[in-house]
Amino acid sequence: MNTTRKAVLLDRDGVIVRDTGYIRSPRELEIIERVPEALILLREAGYLLIVVSNQSGVARGLMTLADCIAIGRELERILLMRGARLDAQYFCPHHPAEGTGEFRCECFCRKPAPGMLKRAMREWNIDASMSWMIGDNTRDIEAGLNAGVTPLYIGGPPRGVNTHNDLMDAAKFILENPKG
Repeated sequence: MNTTRKAVLLDRDGVIVRDTGYIRSPRELEIIERVPEALILLREAGYLLIVVSNQSGVARGLMTLADCIAIGRELERILLMRGARLDAQYFCPHHPAEGTGEFRCECFCRKPAPGMLKRAMREWNIDASMSWMIGDNTRDIEAGLNAGVTPLYIGGPPRGVNTHNDLMDAAKFILENPKG
């Protein structure tokens, strides 16, 4: 039996870790207060937790793909030490106008395009109608809408989107407003 699952898709910078510009090494990660607790609450409610993050620093030559992978591994390690776990991380290394080489291109994965979200939904058998996208940028909100999941905004407020102070507030909203 192939059952669908529900998920919370999360932007990384500004939602899980402090957005300090381009994070170029694992040492620069700083987990935002209450994030591990919010992730634990969402997992206990049965949500997959998947990061979808634009990382155009690769295209711009500020970091390598290996740096992005190392940063992702360190993020997972830090969260595990605090009792939280991610199911997967996806990132887009492209930029349509900045940088040089193979990563300077139009792509389907860079938010607001829904490519990363749709890939995660396909690979994890996620039901969009039961899932959420949490971001701190209008690109995140548009990507969620483009993928058919309900977006929540941290910061803001953009028009027509539920806005929350941080991931914990967004997690509580999700738990109080189940879908499906």
